[in-house]
Amino acid sequence: MQGDRMNATQIVAVLAACGVAAMYLWPIARWALTSKHTPPLLGHIRNVIAVRDEYRTPEVTAACNALMEALLGIKP
Repeated sequence: MQGDRMNATQIVAVLAACGVAAMYLWPIARWALTSKHTPPLLGHIRNVIAVRDEYRTPEVTAACNALMEALLGIKP
């Protein structure tokens, strides 16, 4: 019975649809997994690190490091 099997074009189409769906669903799933279970302090530290990594100037790096020290309670 040849009608029961998918041909190559149909397989490629299904894989492409799964890929597109994954591109849209992965950020949503990642947000849902990390936002509810992350303590607020870790979320703040992650944001400070993201800013430090995005803006690579000495002034921003120094300010972000100082902010992380203050958040963590590190005495210089």
